[in-house]
Amino acid sequence: SFPLATRISDVDLVFSSDSIDLQSLSLQVGHTDLSVRGDITNLERWAAGRRASARRPIRMGVTIESDTVDIDQLTAAFLSGETGVAGGDMADLDEYAGDVAVADATFESDSLGTPFIVPVNLEATVDVRAGHVIYSGMLLHDFKGALQTRGGIMRLRDLTASGEVGTIDVSALYSSLDPDSLEFGMGMKLSDFYIERFLQMMPSIDSLLPAMRDLSGIVNADIAATTRLDREMNFVIPSLKAVIDIDGDSLVLLDADTFKSMSKWLVFKNKKRNLIDRMNVKIVVDSSLMSIYPFVFDIDRYRLGVMGSNDLDMNLNYHVSVLKSPLPWKFGINISGTPDNMKIRLGGAKVKENGEGAIEQMAIAETTRINLIGQLESLFNRGVGASRSSFMRSRGTLPPMKLDSVYSEL
Repeated sequence: SFPLATRISDVDLVFSSDSIDLQSLSLQVGHTDLSVRGDITNLERWAAGRRASARRPIRMGVTIESDTVDIDQLTAAFLSGETGVAGGDMADLDEYAGDVAVADATFESDSLGTPFIVPVNLEATVDVRAGHVIYSGMLLHDFKGALQTRGGIMRLRDLTASGEVGTIDVSALYSSLDPDSLEFGMGMKLSDFYIERFLQMMPSIDSLLPAMRDLSGIVNADIAATTRLDREMNFVIPSLKAVIDIDGDSLVLLDADTFKSMSKWLVFKNKKRNLIDRMNVKIVVDSSLMSIYPFVFDIDRYRLGVMGSNDLDMNLNYHVSVLKSPLPWKFGINISGTPDNMKIRLGGAKVKENGEGAIEQMAIAETTRINLIGQLESLFNRGVGASRSSFMRSRGTLPPMKLDSVYSEL
């Protein structure tokens, strides 16, 4: 049985031969309360089709309002049958919900069974508003957004929320036209967001960029990503394409022990100030390779420029330019190998201090922007059919697109 206490009340339905009008419905599921109203139409035309392919789509419009939505608790409830949590005990379930925060949840390959398929013959719009949302251990406020489906494709449009950890704005697309090649695209913007929580939300970034594991502070971030999904809804990593832009002030780069050792070794003037005044990092993921474009930051008496790449097996190819130091010359440090067997060699500085590095950084990043989300948006607007073949052709070479346009197109 479902482990959360569930109560349905205030049900007011009006039926006709072609529609169902839901004038009101109140639903309480554990900590989550929902007030639902809307309608389902086009039932006669849908039923009149002799063949499923010839039937007109069912149309649905729903508005959901809530004071509190506990996504962590709902996720724990849905997973309880797979994980052995006893049903009906709210206290146990609340404790368990802390262990399955959505961003950190992991599943066995067969735990989800068949993939989620969006019905091709359903055109739906669901508008959602909630005062408070609990997600991945975070309390978010003023949650709102729209969920739309058409022709086997689902779109999450302009989902926004804010909280003590920052403000989040997400748009996404999911295509289930081919169950053996599911498609997912996402645009995400984080404002004044604690980067520790950002890395928890995007665990793949943490694993691909070990240097960021100890980074803390408040950042702004733009993320655009597309990937195929397997039948268990896992990312197919070789197909992952992403652009990540992270900008932050007063960031902590190193853990306390590492900073203490480095400050002694490099003779820092201030051995207690473990802060970077400003840092902007642009990252591109393509063909299982993560590339970091040149960026410069200051720490104590040093100005460092960093660029490089690593693959998913953590084969490193990084360069650090020492642009300012107590020494009267510039030099570079080349890092290769793996974290367990690193090779470090000295050489010339490759990152420019006079702004050429930043210009080069922007030029390279702009030419590698990913526009697949815009193509998925076009797929949603045109529906199934010719769009599918267009989408499959588009998986080759992608023309450049500015990251900001992701949000204007979605």
